[in-house]
Amino acid sequence: MVDKKTIREWCRSSNYRPTFYGDDPSIVILGEKHGTPKHRQKEEEMIELVRPEYLLTELLDVRTYNPQTKEEKFLPGVPIDEFDRMNLEGGIEDYMVKWSEKYGLFLVGMDLSYAEMGLVIDNLYAEHPNYEFTSQSPKVCLYREKRMGERMAEYKQKTARTIVAIMGDYHRRPKSGIHPILQKKGISYVCIPQP
Repeated sequence: MVDKKTIREWCRSSNYRPTFYGDDPSIVILGEKHGTPKHRQKEEEMIELVRPEYLLTELLDVRTYNPQTKEEKFLPGVPIDEFDRMNLEGGIEDYMVKWSEKYGLFLVGMDLSYAEMGLVIDNLYAEHPNYEFTSQSPKVCLYREKRMGERMAEYKQKTARTIVAIMGDYHRRPKSGIHPILQKKGISYVCIPQP
């Protein structure tokens, strides 16, 4: 596992301000603005520093990638629909596949599937028929963040190594639904925003 001092030194050299929850973190959460090349570069630096077994990312929804078999699959037991299937056919971003194969990382999606997102939005519409919900609506994000926290806790149980999780910076904010889940499980972690 990577220690707090190593993370602090990396953050200092990157001019990032980490927030630690507990002692030596077993999960490093990197907030990003999706598609920013500088963020990708810094994310790869963190992966190289930490050498995680699992890289969890919002961008894969509920898909996984195994670098040994080079197979992309859905997480088992998750409801999927035609939009999820189309997403699977679209493949994974090249840079993620390169990271996976270069560092031997298992890629794991930690967001809702399209099918799950549809159910959440339908339920919210039933409660609030005059409000328009999207995947970015705060009430929807709480469901998404709950899933992200649950997935991080689940995969932390599968490895003694530190996990790296990458998500939109909004999701790592102090009021995110991720924090109560990780804290209830007694998991130490660090949140690092990327400006």
